[in-house]
Amino acid sequence: MQSASKLRKSFRFLNLNRACLLCSQGSSSLICCHCLESIQFFDFELCKGNLMNLPQVKSGLIGCKFERLLALGDYQWPLSHLLSKLKFSQQLSCAKAIATLFTDTLTLSLENRPDLLLPVPLGSSRFASRKFNQAFEIAKYIGDISGIPVEMNAIKRAKNTLPQSSLNAGQRQRNLKNAFELIKPIKARRVALIDDVVTTGATTNALYSLLKTHHPDLQIEVWAGCVTLSR
Repeated sequence: MQSASKLRKSFRFLNLNRACLLCSQGSSSLICCHCLESIQFFDFELCKGNLMNLPQVKSGLIGCKFERLLALGDYQWPLSHLLSKLKFSQQLSCAKAIATLFTDTLTLSLENRPDLLLPVPLGSSRFASRKFNQAFEIAKYIGDISGIPVEMNAIKRAKNTLPQSSLNAGQRQRNLKNAFELIKPIKARRVALIDDVVTTGATTNALYSLLKTHHPDLQIEVWAGCVTLSR
């Protein structure tokens, strides 16, 4: 893990509500300097810029075909708290905070950046009840900061699936069989699939397989707010 101290000056979004998203104390930024210091980021020098090189990450992603994975850290507090507030309390400022941390920590220093960001699509019934797609919200802010375009209409859910969080690894894979459909060609050489949390990798792996079927030469990596490490 690496320290967040270098992010203090680069955490660029002002907080109009004047309260830290994590501790609710007064703050001129979305996350105050004290909470920022408590975040344990993955050490990307140790894993050579790819979390698939870390045994504690790869061991939980059995059968995943994508070759590169970037995420801020383990799905533990305080990152898990930000993602829960985004997903279940509709606090979209948390998407802005996650995207800012992601770009400041990772993407702005990448030599080979994607040409396009593809957020994981949400099923129609879940979108109707939630009114937003958390993966798209994160992708949108990453795109705003990095200048990488976001495409949200190329892939859709072909069927409404059960929530992945309620299933084990095998059930997740079966739940996602034929779950996605490519509805327009991808006009890019390299893309990043954007998700909030990667647990078993079943969702992003299903999307990877779909894209590779239609675009065999497409380079595909996965970007997420967090990864759930195998315990």
